Amino acid sequence: MVASGFALLALGLALAHAPVAGSLDDAFVVLSDARATFQGVEPGLGAPDAQGFLGGARVEGSTSLLDWAIKGIGLELAPAMDPLRLAGWLGLGWWIAAVLIAVRAAVRWTGSAIVAAAVGGLVAWSPGLAESAGYLLEGPLFALLWILALVAAVEARPALCLTWSLLLAAARPEGLALAPILVGWAGGRQSLAAGVPFGTGGVRWAAAWRWAGAGVLAGALITAVRFWLYGDWLPNTFHAKSSSSRWSEVADGARYLLQVLRSDAGLSAAAVGLSSAVLAVLWLTRHPEAEPRARHSTRSAARGLLAMAALYALGVLVSGGDSYMGARLFMPIGLPVWLALGLAVAGQTLRRSLAALALPLVACFASAVGGSLDARRPWQVFPDAVQALAAGPVGLEAFEGDEEVFRAIAAALAPDEVFAHLHTQRFRWFEPATPVLDLTGLTDREVARRPASGPVRFGRTAIELALTRKVGALHLDPLRGRVTSLVDAPDLAAALSNPAMAPRYFGEPYLRAELAEALSQHYLAASRRLPKGAGYFNLLVRRDLAEAFRAQGFRVARG
Repeated sequence: MVASGFALLALGLALAHAPVAGSLDDAFVVLSDARATFQGVEPGLGAPDAQGFLGGARVEGSTSLLDWAIKGIGLELAPAMDPLRLAGWLGLGWWIAAVLIAVRAAVRWTGSAIVAAAVGGLVAWSPGLAESAGYLLEGPLFALLWILALVAAVEARPALCLTWSLLLAAARPEGLALAPILVGWAGGRQSLAAGVPFGTGGVRWAAAWRWAGAGVLAGALITAVRFWLYGDWLPNTFHAKSSSSRWSEVADGARYLLQVLRSDAGLSAAAVGLSSAVLAVLWLTRHPEAEPRARHSTRSAARGLLAMAALYALGVLVSGGDSYMGARLFMPIGLPVWLALGLAVAGQTLRRSLAALALPLVACFASAVGGSLDARRPWQVFPDAVQALAAGPVGLEAFEGDEEVFRAIAAALAPDEVFAHLHTQRFRWFEPATPVLDLTGLTDREVARRPASGPVRFGRTAIELALTRKVGALHLDPLRGRVTSLVDAPDLAAALSNPAMAPRYFGEPYLRAELAEALSQHYLAASRRLPKGAGYFNLLVRRDLAEAFRAQGFRVARG
């Protein structure tokens, strides 16, 4: 109880001082897809081209089948609840469960409530976990299943590990690759625990391969479900966010890992590497009177956990890292290291255990809460935590005024007109009946498969497609509002392409001059003021729809 209480306090502090999510756009993709399936509200995804292509609701815009299903059930059971707040409470629940599971495992392994509390604190303050929860996506759920599968593997329970690995594969696509490795490792450890002599490694390998095959079948089952639902082997987001050049992906992944080290999470990320060095020292200095088989088992388990961390780090490198700045994808790298550290101190004296855990714990605490303190005094950390927990997760009030703006856009567009966007996935939630063209490709198969030889962050940027299809309205800004109305821009083409002018009206990517000029010939600038000083919602409207948008309260440039 004491260990769990300390770990939950650590979690509360991390939650209160978590970095603000770079965007909640993807959360609306999951919620809209879930509502379409479970409540029959069909979003107007895609726009027909000359071949009759229509993305439709059968596009997997979310990355996680499991997160999509859970949120769909949640929306069905609690239809009156704020959808963002529902997603936030679910994420908090997974986060709490992940911390408590790590504490319970550490108690079993070490028999010390103090050591278990320290391991729980490391997990709660692990780089990227609190930040991942802020995006209202599957991050905390994946962390919980990742810890459950790792613990089952360490404790040589392959059947249980297979269950968690099956869910892990449903939680994120990388779980498909991790499942056979985790289950095979658990099977090999079961043979070791059953007393297979050290000299008969072939027997243990045979058991490992059999269980790994079961892991492959688990991944195949999830893949078959995905193909049955969507007609694709991988989420649409995988195609949308992958570069056509693997070397470009690796370069992006390297930049992402370096960025994590330079960020506020860098201290705790460095602690991950430091803990790995501490583990090596503990292995070398373990008491010689320990029973050889137990010592070998503990060391092999810790080595396996570090191998899992290294494997995930390699996966982050070759997959291009994260779209957003931050440490979200570093979270699965740190978690097995903290578990390995807790396992390695088993059998050590309390003093040696705390010495091994102290520096990583302090580094993770400083990284988790220090960046948000600024000029405030350190004791303000606790009142801030209480206030943040009392307020609860963010809700739709964060987007106050958007529903009115989107309703006006839908009213100005004829039933067959299309709204195109780069970063406005929430439009689908508020106006599901209006046809939408997602220029990033997250919810559009055709766009997701367009070639992209350079770096890809948030997805494709198929703005030319909007021009080709003559969409009715086009929103390109990653922000809700800007201080300056686009209607006041002296030159629309320059406002879309000139880096010295564009930041006042739109965010990156700035358009090529020829594309900006083509858009300015067919579209007019339009804007509408958002409430509470949130600025202007800037967009482009096709010239023949100017009067329809003016009738809905938009300022539209003359041209």
